[in-house]
Amino acid sequence: ELDHVHGLQVSIQLEDGRTMKPNPKSFDDTPGARFRLDQRRHGAPYLAQLAAAVASANAARTSAKETADKAHARALVDLAAQFPQLQRADTMPHAGGKLAAINIRKLLKEAFKGVKFSVTSDYNSVRIGWTDGPTVDQVRAIVGRFDIGASDLQTDYFYTVSTAFSELFGGVQYMSVNREYSDDLIDRALVTWWP
Repeated sequence: ELDHVHGLQVSIQLEDGRTMKPNPKSFDDTPGARFRLDQRRHGAPYLAQLAAAVASANAARTSAKETADKAHARALVDLAAQFPQLQRADTMPHAGGKLAAINIRKLLKEAFKGVKFSVTSDYNSVRIGWTDGPTVDQVRAIVGRFDIGASDLQTDYFYTVSTAFSELFGGVQYMSVNREYSDDLIDRALVTWWP
């Protein structure tokens, strides 16, 4: 192609269906050039083979997306039925951590009757604290679905991975779960271990 503003433009169709538009200098014969031309692959037979591979890859991608979309829609319906007591995101748009905190309080109150939890939040984080009562692992088993934070350790990049659950009931990038121990519990533990 000839672009009157930028000069020569190159379009590459890959066998997996992607299209690239690299800088023409990527084809130089200099060391480090990204592409090398293979003169053995040219003409109508190879182009027909490439077109078939691209069509197959695109069809597979479309089918996989349709399957994933159907599974996601089904998960939304199932979760709404499984957790009717939770407040839904459609009633609090853009609530972020606030919605997650509201629903975390409800689930913790149901699961651990009589234990007083402190649940505070801002837009992308929730902090949960309590004294004695359940273990950290027991609480995480209840609230873990709200934690949608992820990280790439190589680039030190933090991001969120939305799920059907978080889409319906809220989710946060950062979650802190902290159990404290009362003096009474510490004293009882010392008596048990050191009579």
